[in-house]
Amino acid sequence: MTPYKNKKRICVTLLVIILPILLIWGWVRIQTKPVQVAKSTWPTWDYFEYVNTPHPWSAAQTLSFKTYPSYKQTLDSFISNDSKIALLTIYEALIAYEKLKGDVVILLLLDYSIGSDGLVSQPEFSHPTHLKEKRIGVQKGSIAHFTLLKFIEKAGLSKTDVQIVFGSPENLVEQFRLKSLDALSLYDPYLYQLQKESTAYNLLFSSKEMPRKICNIVMARKSWAKSNKKIVTKIKEKWFRSTQIDNALFALNLLPNYKDYKYIRHIQSQIFLTGSMENYLAFGEKAKPGYLWTSIKEMTPFLKDNDILSKTFIGSPSILFFDE
Repeated sequence: MTPYKNKKRICVTLLVIILPILLIWGWVRIQTKPVQVAKSTWPTWDYFEYVNTPHPWSAAQTLSFKTYPSYKQTLDSFISNDSKIALLTIYEALIAYEKLKGDVVILLLLDYSIGSDGLVSQPEFSHPTHLKEKRIGVQKGSIAHFTLLKFIEKAGLSKTDVQIVFGSPENLVEQFRLKSLDALSLYDPYLYQLQKESTAYNLLFSSKEMPRKICNIVMARKSWAKSNKKIVTKIKEKWFRSTQIDNALFALNLLPNYKDYKYIRHIQSQIFLTGSMENYLAFGEKAKPGYLWTSIKEMTPFLKDNDILSKTFIGSPSILFFDE
């Protein structure tokens, strides 16, 4: 047999082997419809997307992500059923639970804040009690508002002891820079930027003093989760593996929106990334729910007081479980 005929036979053999594989690969990609996931921008949510982004040659894509400019738009996408899964906080999970009449389940606790939320003051105020009768800025009904009320409580003050000024984070930060405000309750990246601008500002309180209260989660339609248990299990297992990596969030440096290495290092120290054991403690069991249910119960009155949940809303630990 001539070398030419031998090469031709090899090429034909390879084609016979490879062509069916490519056809099957293409057919699987066409037939597999990825699950839509809504999210906004936050380091843990972006990391979740990163670990669930398939290799270009992967046969199937389990999740497809859409990033919205705000938490509200993310929540709206989930409530309108444009997405089956959403990456948000327990705050939005409660809103969705009421609006969707209980058809919501929290699948995963991704992280909780241990310093990423806090209250910063002008240099002349070095103790919480110094803020009595002073002007404190906060966005009404936000997580930062929840943090402010915790600060007031722990400082031994009452809401009438301080002047609360409501506004958008951007507007309040500008007022604080101009010294129109004595203190400001907010969260990262605003908190990081202010502390970066001046070391003279005092951090009088942070979520480090109230761990496991401000929680970022993965939630889904309960009806969808019941019908897609294998996908839910796969999502959980992949997340748990990803949290076993040391300094996991440093992988964000590979993404275009995370070129400030110092910010990634800051966030890594200000949130607690939760793996399988922490999730077990957070969720507990149906007969004895874990601390996530305690955090949800604590958040509920705040949302009612600010007319975000109806006064008649009654929560249930069933928000943590779908295999009923």
